[in-house]
Amino acid sequence: MWKKIVLLLPVLIFTVSCATINHSAGGQAEKERTQAGAVAMYKQLNFSGYLWTIKETKTPVGPGPNYFSNAQDDVWVDASGKLHLTIRKKDNKWRCTEVYNTKSLGYGKYTFYVSANFSRLDINAILGLFTWDNAKDYNHREIDIEVSRWGLISNKNTQFVVQPFTETSNMYRFDHMTDTNKAAYTFEWQKGEVYFAAYEGHKIDEAHKVKDWLFRGPNVPPPGNEKCDLNFWLLDGKAPNDGVNVEVTIDKFEYTPL
Repeated sequence: MWKKIVLLLPVLIFTVSCATINHSAGGQAEKERTQAGAVAMYKQLNFSGYLWTIKETKTPVGPGPNYFSNAQDDVWVDASGKLHLTIRKKDNKWRCTEVYNTKSLGYGKYTFYVSANFSRLDINAILGLFTWDNAKDYNHREIDIEVSRWGLISNKNTQFVVQPFTETSNMYRFDHMTDTNKAAYTFEWQKGEVYFAAYEGHKIDEAHKVKDWLFRGPNVPPPGNEKCDLNFWLLDGKAPNDGVNVEVTIDKFEYTPL
């Protein structure tokens, strides 16, 4: 049973070569747990002016670990150009979704416009908006915005992170409850600092700013081969607490060089 009804619309998808998965995301998640022999069947989609690779696995992998699907009814761009990410039960398995930009963008302002029922988002579901480099240098160059209660209803539902999250000063957590089921998130990544902000609705201005946080320190990574990544997954691979399929929409992604 779905929490909302959506119209499934076709999206142009390109099939490319197979490769072994070596990609995951984080915050408080376990880091890469790619299983030996886990093969990804990659497809791609166009969203917000960029080409994105869709993650697909035959066995559970990180983050989670979880199964990841590239099926068109699990992850798609609708006629309005909005990206839909889902967590769905298929063939008796919960399948999550993830896409990542094929282009490395580097320093700049990253903006994510999100639509979801934040107050009712399942406590085991995690929305990640972040950068990731498969190379391990500088903690995978991982900068995170994550929306989740991490399995406990009492937890705050949003966090800004510059990895490693094990350093408590590298994380800022807060509750972000919207009246409109719309929110915008940004981070401005520059040499030596990252400035994060969350907004009510889809207006990026002081009047709609909910929280912000400036992080400075040696853990701010320099650019490398990181990609912007968007994923929607389950904590420790657990089923949604209410057993219901879940969906979020990324209405738009914007990048501005700094």
